[in-house]
This record gives sequence, structure tokens and C-alpha cells, in this order.
Amino acid sequence: MMGSSNGVALGQMSLEYIIKMIILTVVVLVVIGMIINFRADIERYWRNFIGGEKETPPEAEIIRHEKFTSQEVANYILSCYSENMHKQEDVNCYVLVGYMDISETGIRSALSSSMINPDNIRFERDLNTNAIVIAYSSLYDTVAIR
Repeated sequence: MMGSSNGVALGQMSLEYIIKMIILTVVVLVVIGMIINFRADIERYWRNFIGGEKETPPEAEIIRHEKFTSQEVANYILSCYSENMHKQEDVNCYVLVGYMDISETGIRSALSSSMINPDNIRFERDLNTNAIVIAYSSLYDTVAIR
């Protein structure tokens, strides 16, 4: 009888060991997944922590034309959105300088068949100007026209 109870205890111990190993494996996989997902943030933090070079955001591309149409501005908006929609930072994409022959309805109409949801476009200033900035906001996943 003594031998059978010892065998049960050994069986329970090996089952506990297997369950602990499975839990440990899952925890390791989750930690590795988090490191992979947040790799860019970790690298940026590490560079700042050791006093390395500060990251400077790229400058907006300045585009000068005599006249911009709603379709042209819509193309720049689409380019800005598609290049930055997976980034976790705000970016000034373009500064358009020239006569603006544009309207909010014209731009929205030109973008109607694109991948941008109309709610993801914000007009923050009057379009009757000679220069506008097209910027991406990661917090709200929007493109703003300033």
C-alpha cells in the first residue's frame, strides 16, 4: 500500500511540474510579444535614458505651386494619411504654398472613394489663404488642414 500512495504523489508532482512549465512558457511568450510590439518605444526610451541623441521629427515638405485645386490637396491628404496611419506620433506632412482654389466640400468629394473616413479629416482654419499645413494626428487618427 505504501508503494501505491507514493506513486500517486509522484504522479501529482509531475502533473504540477507540467502545469508550472506551461504557465512559465505562456508568461515568457507574452513578455516576448510585448517587447516585439513596443520595440520602437523601448528603443526611444533607452536612447533618451542613456543621454543619446534626441530624435527630431522630420520637417514638413514644402510644396510651392501657383495654384492648388481641391483634388491636389486631397491627394496630399491621402498621402499624409497613408504614410502615417500606423505611426504613434504627430507629423506635419506638407506645407502647401500658393493660391488655394479649394473648398471643404470639394476636398471631401475628392476623397469620397478613398480609404479615409470623412470623420478623420479636420478643417481647423479658413481655406481662403495662401498657405495650408497638412498634418497627421496619431491620437485621433486624423489629418488636419491648418
